[in-house]
Amino acid sequence: MKEKDKSANKTKLLIGVLSIIVILITVAFILYRFIPRKMPNLIGIEYYEAKEKYEYLDIRSLDKMDRDSIIMNQDIYPGEKIKYGEIVFVSSIYEDNQNVREQWTMPDFIGVDFNDAVAKYGNNILFEEEAEEYNEAQAGTIIAQDIEPGTEFKKGDTVKVTVSKGLEYITVPDLYDMDQEIAKEKMKECGLSNFEIKNTTSELPKAHIVKTEPEAGTKVRFSDTVTLFVSMGIPPEHKVRDYVGMNINDAVEYAKWDNMEPVLIASNEEGEENTVFFQSINSGESYEEGSKIILYYYSEKKDNNNKKIGTINYQLPLPTNANGDFSIRIDLEYYDNTTDTKTSDVFSVPEENSVLMSITGKGEKAYVFVTLINENNQEEALIGEYSFDFVDLVTKTEKEDIVSAFERVGGYNNG
Repeated sequence: MKEKDKSANKTKLLIGVLSIIVILITVAFILYRFIPRKMPNLIGIEYYEAKEKYEYLDIRSLDKMDRDSIIMNQDIYPGEKIKYGEIVFVSSIYEDNQNVREQWTMPDFIGVDFNDAVAKYGNNILFEEEAEEYNEAQAGTIIAQDIEPGTEFKKGDTVKVTVSKGLEYITVPDLYDMDQEIAKEKMKECGLSNFEIKNTTSELPKAHIVKTEPEAGTKVRFSDTVTLFVSMGIPPEHKVRDYVGMNINDAVEYAKWDNMEPVLIASNEEGEENTVFFQSINSGESYEEGSKIILYYYSEKKDNNNKKIGTINYQLPLPTNANGDFSIRIDLEYYDNTTDTKTSDVFSVPEENSVLMSITGKGEKAYVFVTLINENNQEEALIGEYSFDFVDLVTKTEKEDIVSAFERVGGYNNG
C-alpha cells in the first residue's frame, strides 16, 4: 500500500510540475507577442540579417536590396514603441546624402492604414484615395494599389489606392409578394448580391416571394447569403394523378409537387425500364397532404456483377440470288468469359430478303460471331465478327462478308 501511495504521489507531483511548465510557456508567449517593444536600430545591418534577427518585425524594402545590402535608412526611429509584427520600411539609401538616386521601389501598402501610410511616406509619395469598398479588412486599411509593390518610382509620384470601408451591415428588405426578378434587383440595389432560390407551395401567385431567410428587417453583412422562398403557386386539387406509364423520375417530382410522399419499389419483371406500371392509390382518388403513395416501376436489368442487361436488334440482309433454306447461329463471349448462343428460325431465300433477331446480352463489350447454316446440306460458314455494347445498345462490325458465306455453304446451288 505504501509503495502504491508513493507512486501516486510521484504521479501527482509530475503532473503539477508539467502544469507549471505549461503555464510558464503560455505566459512567456503572451509576453513575447503582446508586451510593447522599442524599435531597434537597423542602420548598418545587412538587410537579410535584420530580417532574421528581428523576426518580430515585418521589414519591407523600399528599394531593390539583395542579401549583402546594408540598411542605411528606416522609417521608424530607434527607440519608438512598436508592437509585434510592426511594419517597418527600410532602404539602402541614406536620405541626407545628396547623391541619393532618384528612383525607389514602391512599398507594399496592402494591409497598412491609409493615414499611417500618408504620415510615413507622404514626403516622397502622393496618395490618392481612388475608391472605398466594403471589405473584410478593417475600415481605413488599404486593400488595393495601382502601382505594384517593387515597381520603381520617382519621388513625388502618385499611387492610387482603394481603402476598406469595413464590413457593411445591410437591412434585409421586405420582398413579400414581390415578383422574383424584381426582388432580385431590389436585393442588388441594397448591396446584397449573394442569394439562393428555394421553391415552395403558396397561395401567392407563381414566382412571387413568400418569405426570406433571414427575415425582412434583419441586419446582415454584405457578403451573407439570403434565401428567397419563391411561390410555385396554389397546389392542384387533392386528386391522385395517373402515374402509370410515367418515367419514375418524373413521377417522383409530380408526387412531391402534389405534396405526397412517394415510396419506390423496383421490379425485375419484363417491362420498359424506369417506367411506372402500378400505383398504390388509384388515379382520381382524394388524398390528404403528406399521404404516402407506392410507385412500382420496372428497374434496369443487371447481371450478378451489376452489369446492365440490354437487347440489341441484329438484322442480316440476304442476297437475292441465293436459294434454299438457311438459319444463323450467333455466339457471344462476354466480359466475364461466359458465353451464350442464339439460333434463328429457318428462313427461305429468295422468299425472304432479311433476317431480324433480338439479342439480349450483358455488359459494355461482347464479342459476337455470326455463322450461316445451310439447312439443305448442313454446311456452315462465318458471316462476320462484331462487338455489341448492351449498355448503350450500339454495335460495331469488325469484319463481314455475307456473299462469301453463302458461296462457301453452297447457297447458290441448292436446287
